[in-house]
Amino acid sequence: MIVLLVLLTQLLFCAEMEAADVYLLYSANINGAIQNCNCGINPLGGIDRISTFQEQFRKKNQSVLTINGGDYFNSYPYPALNHAMLEGLDHLKFDIFVPGDQEFIESQTFYDDLFRAGRPGLLLSNSRNLGASQLSFAFGDITIRFYAYLGPESFSFISKPDELILSSHLSAINKTENAVVQVLIYHGKKVLLGDLLNKYPEFNLVLVGHDQGRLIEKMGKAMVVSIGRDGEYVAVIKISNSYRVPSFEVEYQAIDTSFTVDKNIASIKSEYGIK
Repeated sequence: MIVLLVLLTQLLFCAEMEAADVYLLYSANINGAIQNCNCGINPLGGIDRISTFQEQFRKKNQSVLTINGGDYFNSYPYPALNHAMLEGLDHLKFDIFVPGDQEFIESQTFYDDLFRAGRPGLLLSNSRNLGASQLSFAFGDITIRFYAYLGPESFSFISKPDELILSSHLSAINKTENAVVQVLIYHGKKVLLGDLLNKYPEFNLVLVGHDQGRLIEKMGKAMVVSIGRDGEYVAVIKISNSYRVPSFEVEYQAIDTSFTVDKNIASIKSEYGIK
């Protein structure tokens, strides 16, 4: 009887672990906002408070991935600010980082450092010379496979480096049943997203960068999440899996004064003379 009870307890624990939800914390279009706008109006935004939010969320939840969809840096060449943001990026340690057009605003030396070999989580599926073509994560019975697309048309304001080779095609999409959730991180003009999804209907979830609206909508079978701008919000996406059918719940977390300033980011600001 004791052995049976122990086995039953173990089975229930395993089932609970397998049924656990997975959370994606998604940000994009931060636009060099290392701190709040100093305008006194919530939400304030800024990576100094995003960092605090992500750390607090991870302490309360086990299965969490942090994702940034590009335009993390400012859209103008402000070397002090963008170098401070680069140090902040190393502190934030996103599980996935997708370059947008604004990642190429500074010098060759700057983005050589940004895209240095071995930077974890760098993802770009339509480039032959930058980042991984796909990244996969498994949490119990939930497997999530990520792809990323950087639209060439997003370089309307910033010049695309000649050495950045972008294709209109994604690397081969995995169509097996093992990929319960297939996520596209799309950095480009949203009006062109529908054409890409018609071409690749395998995606369940699309996270949009570059377009600075904040909206949740359906395109075909995919849930599409846009995040806004300046780090004012982080999208909290809960992924549940019932009988191998994924479901999504999305909330926008306002980055406001309820989150204290991360002391590490404050130190970086001070180092670069940012007030």
